[in-house]
Amino acid sequence: MTHPEGPDPVTSTAEDAVFGTRNRPYPIEGTYNFRSTAGHSPTAAGTPARALRDGKLYRSDALHALTDAGRRQVSELRIRLVIDLRDHTELASSPSRLYGLGITTHHHPVFEQGNVPGAAAITTLPEIYRLMITRHARRLADAVRLIADSGTDPVLVHCTAGKDRTGLVVALALLGAGIDRDHVILDYTASEENLAGEWAETMITAMAGHPGLGTGEELRQIITASPATVLATTLDLVDELYGGAAGLLKAHGFSDADLARLTDVLTTTR
Repeated sequence: MTHPEGPDPVTSTAEDAVFGTRNRPYPIEGTYNFRSTAGHSPTAAGTPARALRDGKLYRSDALHALTDAGRRQVSELRIRLVIDLRDHTELASSPSRLYGLGITTHHHPVFEQGNVPGAAAITTLPEIYRLMITRHARRLADAVRLIADSGTDPVLVHCTAGKDRTGLVVALALLGAGIDRDHVILDYTASEENLAGEWAETMITAMAGHPGLGTGEELRQIITASPATVLATTLDLVDELYGGAAGLLKAHGFSDADLARLTDVLTTTR
C-alpha cells in the first residue's frame, strides 16, 4: 500500500524542500497522498521574501490503513498535532491508527453529517467547493486557527482523500501566510496523480451509487480529480466574497495578530 518512488520519510532540509516543491508523496505505508507543503518559497508580490518551514505542515489522506511500519514513519516526522477533517461517520468506520504515538488528534469535521449537506443537488467539484466556502467557511477558518496556534510542533491536516476539505484548509492557511497563489494551486493539483490507481479505483467502487455523486466519469472527477481550474475558481469566489483568504479568515474571527502568528509558524525569512 505504499506509494512508489517517494523520499525517505525523514529528509534533510534540502531534500524536504525539493520533494515539497515536486509535491511527491512520502512513502508512509498505508497512505497515498501524505506529503509536506514545504518547498513553496515565493511569497506574494509586495511582501517580504519568506519560505514555508520544512517539517512544519503536512497533508494526507486517511490514516486508518497505516501499517506498523507506517506508524513508525509518522512517528519519525515528530508530528504532534493531527487535524482530522472527516465527519463522524468516516471517523467511526475508519479510525486513524495513531494510538500510542504521542500525537494529539483534533477532530474538526467540515461537514457534521455522513453526507455533504444538500448532496442530492451536488454533482460537481466546483459546487462542493462553493458549498464549503459559502456555508462552512467558519469550519475552514477554525481549522486554520488550529494551525496558527500550533507553535513549533509539526502539524498534519487530513480528511479521506486529502484533496478537497484538506485542500481548502491548506490553501487558506498558505494564502493567509502570504504564499503565492500559483504555488498554492500547484500544491493542490498534486493530489490527483498521487491518488491515481489503487486508491482511486477502490474509492470509486465504494462510492458508486452514493446520492448526489453521479456515475462514470462524473463520479471519478468528484472522487479523484484536483484540477487547477477548480481551486482557481474557488479562490476567485473567496476574492469576490471576502477580498482574499486573509479576508475570509478575518471575517471568521482572525485578527491581524492571528494572521501574523499564522505567518510566523508556517514561514521563515529566506
